[in-house]
Amino acid sequence: MLFRKIRIRLLLNNLLVFTLVFSGAAIAVRLVFVQSLQRQLGAKLIALGQGISSEAELGSDGFLEIEDEDKDLIQTVLDEQQSFEWFDLQGNSVERMGEFFPQKVMDTERLSRLEHSEEYGIYYVTLSVLDEDTRREIGYLRVSELKNRFNRTMLQLDVGLVVGAIAALILSSIGILWLNQQTMKHIEASFQRLKQFTADASHELRNPLMAISSNAEVSLKYTENMREEDRSAMLAILSASEQMRHLTEDLLLLARTDKVSPVQASPLNLSELLKKLVLLYRVQAEEKDIKMISEIYPELGVAGDLPN
Repeated sequence: MLFRKIRIRLLLNNLLVFTLVFSGAAIAVRLVFVQSLQRQLGAKLIALGQGISSEAELGSDGFLEIEDEDKDLIQTVLDEQQSFEWFDLQGNSVERMGEFFPQKVMDTERLSRLEHSEEYGIYYVTLSVLDEDTRREIGYLRVSELKNRFNRTMLQLDVGLVVGAIAALILSSIGILWLNQQTMKHIEASFQRLKQFTADASHELRNPLMAISSNAEVSLKYTENMREEDRSAMLAILSASEQMRHLTEDLLLLARTDKVSPVQASPLNLSELLKKLVLLYRVQAEEKDIKMISEIYPELGVAGDLPN
């Protein structure tokens, strides 16, 4: 049970880290791809506009115009996703070809830049129209294209990223489970050996401790000719053996189960506990010529937990 919880926790933590890393990489790839696709679209619209801008010329009245035969030529390169719009130097629309047009005032400060209209779903580029002979500016051309192709390409990319993410998560889950299994196998084997050693040692210590405790209790029943120092030593031995017995029982319980019993605080007599500790360490102190002086107030209480 314990190791299964550890495996599940490791799996979830590894998957969380992998998901964050993959999500960051996917977002970065998408951003780079969008910028690259927009650059390509802008370059295509600029090249298309430069190719047809030469068909416009100044008329006898000084205004930009396009001949009918030029319109037929332009119509051959115009597809259903694109439209063209010519402007004079004052920004007035003089000619349109196509089915859709950005409803924005032409900005001569943003020539040859790819712009978009979210309201109409259009990408467009505005270019200068130059006279073939004088090479002076005679007007402007705005080339537009619907976002349908762009959106379809982005949809394909998003679907590919999602499918790739799902496949990567499935494969990584399998790989993480296998790695966790290989790693935890050795840890679990070591843990089982440690539990077995703890159980064996605790079991072997119970009998000697019971013998020590029993002999100490019997000795304390006959204290007529016993010196006070010997009685204190016996009490210390009895207290120490009881503590060791409780410790071995706790170790044996831990060795037999993975669950740790919750601590249940209850009122304890702190004065009695302190007296037992004084008895336990008084012999050791006397061996080192240390004089222990204790002054313990009676009936001191504290909330805690002690083994039964």
